[in-house]
Amino acid sequence: QSCQYRLGEQQTNLQLKAALDVADESNRAKTHFLAAASHDLRQPIHSINVLVATLSLRPLDAETKDIVRLLDSVNQTMSRQLDALLDLSKLDAGFVVPNMTSRRLDILVQEHAKALGPAANAKGVTVALDDAPAITVLSDEMLLRRVLSNLTDNALKFTPAGGTVRLRAWQEDDRAHVFVADSGIGIPLSDQARVFQEFFQVDNAERDRSKGLGLGLSIVQRLCKLMGIQIQLVSAPGVGTTVTLSMQAISAPPAPVRPTPASDAPPVTP
Repeated sequence: QSCQYRLGEQQTNLQLKAALDVADESNRAKTHFLAAASHDLRQPIHSINVLVATLSLRPLDAETKDIVRLLDSVNQTMSRQLDALLDLSKLDAGFVVPNMTSRRLDILVQEHAKALGPAANAKGVTVALDDAPAITVLSDEMLLRRVLSNLTDNALKFTPAGGTVRLRAWQEDDRAHVFVADSGIGIPLSDQARVFQEFFQVDNAERDRSKGLGLGLSIVQRLCKLMGIQIQLVSAPGVGTTVTLSMQAISAPPAPVRPTPASDAPPVTP
């Protein structure tokens, strides 16, 4: 009976392994298909952008101008959604490899806050940036900027006019931190574990695609995992949401030694 039990257990394990292999292969095929499809669709969308821009330069009546503006808005939305799908498929396929180099986190956050200004002003939202000392981290600058962009895009999206989006960077011992906090609608506790899942959106039960696909935070989670960044989310309905990133801080590289100009060099004693 013991031998029969072990034999049955081995057969079950082999069947389970075969089923997992099939599931993994199916998932890889889906990922490669999304990457290929998203990439192939970007070219016609770029062509549409060029055609719409060309059309907008022609003399048009008021009604046609409104149609062109609407077409441009729809095309931009579709372009952003395809970019998000392409990013997600690249991450799942393992095509994204971070280039980890030393970066000034405080300067990166300052530059991002400044770039966020026009979009925030258009919505009537204030961008607040807390002062920060010099903080050096080991990170991929482009990927970290993408993480901050996705977080602040979400913050702006869910913060009504008159609200505030705040950014702050600081260091505690050997850990560097940066947070994006908003005074928006907040997230119920029951949904907080799901906001990092693909296609999940709070307060979008009708699946309005003008609000995006719900991939921003999923991309954030994957990028942070690649760079070894920890994420913490704190939120409450009616209070707002704060997302904090925590990463390893490093010592700043020494400033390069400038050669002494010949005119300033001390005289040589014969």
